[in-house]
Amino acid sequence: MLRCALQRMNASRLPPRSSALLLALALAACGGGGGSGTQPLPGLAAISTLAYVVSDCRGSQKDGTIRQSLQIRQADRAAITVAEADVMSPLSLDGVARCQDIGERREGSRFGAYGVFHRLGVSPDGSQVAFEVTDDDPSTLFAPNTLLPQQKGIFAVRADGTDLRPLAPASRESVEPPNAAPATTFAFSPDGRLIAYTDRDDQDAVQIFTADLVNGGGRTQVTHLPPATPPAGSPARTCCPNFADAQTISFLTIANVDGTNPDGDAVNATVKTDGTGQMVTRPPVGIPGSQVVTTFGITGKLNPFLLRLPTPAPVNLNQAGGGLGQIQEVFVTDGVNVLQLTRFQRQDTWSPTLSADGQRVFFSASADLRDGKNLYQDCQVFSIDVLGDDLRQVTNFTEGAYAGGSYSPTGCHSGRRANGCTVFSTGRDTPSDTLLFYSTCDPFKGSNVSNPYGDQLFAMHPDGTGLRQLTNTQGYQEDPTSHTASFETPFPWAHPGQEDND
Repeated sequence: MLRCALQRMNASRLPPRSSALLLALALAACGGGGGSGTQPLPGLAAISTLAYVVSDCRGSQKDGTIRQSLQIRQADRAAITVAEADVMSPLSLDGVARCQDIGERREGSRFGAYGVFHRLGVSPDGSQVAFEVTDDDPSTLFAPNTLLPQQKGIFAVRADGTDLRPLAPASRESVEPPNAAPATTFAFSPDGRLIAYTDRDDQDAVQIFTADLVNGGGRTQVTHLPPATPPAGSPARTCCPNFADAQTISFLTIANVDGTNPDGDAVNATVKTDGTGQMVTRPPVGIPGSQVVTTFGITGKLNPFLLRLPTPAPVNLNQAGGGLGQIQEVFVTDGVNVLQLTRFQRQDTWSPTLSADGQRVFFSASADLRDGKNLYQDCQVFSIDVLGDDLRQVTNFTEGAYAGGSYSPTGCHSGRRANGCTVFSTGRDTPSDTLLFYSTCDPFKGSNVSNPYGDQLFAMHPDGTGLRQLTNTQGYQEDPTSHTASFETPFPWAHPGQEDND
């Protein structure tokens, strides 16, 4: 019989103010190593390795608590817990209110910043998981400075929960800069030896760093960019590193790299993993005033990305739930040529990702193709040929007709139930070639995996078949008798091949 063992930090070593939070790190757990596992259920989409944090907020008008646990699931095996904030941390009244607001709006993605687990990553073969633990970020709902120094940092663990080891100190760069989506992903090198992420140097400038999973950890600074401050209202910053190949890291920055970007434009840059060869490749968009929303790698193949256009106004400008009032469209580039794939003129098109054969791009949007499939302009997954042909709606999510109008008030933005549901962070699990995404939709109403008021992780085949719900967290619930509310959600999360692509 397999046995599961968790080695917990000795509570007697904690100072009094830290007694509210213990971090339990798994040194052994049930399950096999690597990315392989049991076969998927017949007809349903397979997955390789999925890592996610279950965040649980609950409380009343007087007090509340928050707890988190990092779980790893290999294929169809039961998820194992490898790290957790295992004693509930008390929340302030402001923290309770924020949790309730997040729950009602179904914005579980906020826990990338509001919890102590910030960044996650899964190696390309699914055998390793990297994760970051810190309570130093001012956004966290946990009491600050609760964790002991040895409990904070960047760690790696095998997907079966064994061989836990520290890699580097926690990053000092917030996962949620002002006006930007959380950047909660560690980028893995193709061979699984390195992770890339953002951190701050001694001059407080945001840089790209790597950590070595094989040779004892430790971080290496690979860029030396000058400090840069985003313009007011701009989400641009140095962010989103991805490996273009085994020796090259691609990232987005507004820094004046080598004196070639004095105006602070959002540019794509590359650097070698040894810190040499830093260079700028301006996205060849040719549209004055436009802004790249997501980065792309210079790999010699097609790369999809989002571009924010300054004019005209989006057709859903008055949509509730967010947006900067600018159109976002999907483009594709080979590093020289650029082709616009979508012309929805909407502000809520997200998460472009390339198919395994490089022939189609998947993304989420609330467009109505006028074919009768999305009359209410709900958020859906779409796909399109890389030449801009054969646009298809892959999902068919809906919450029905909406009060006060014939279409979803929120589209692909987060919002309260009955205003529409969202789909975002669409990505391809590379070992299984399955599409994974995060959604507040409820395609399995009335079943034992129903999602009536929360956020869940889903998987499906690229053609939209084999849809399955991978998590079953409780979402948002209220108890009118005790005047308490709770919210449980799976975020952040990671899988092989995942990128920070808004």
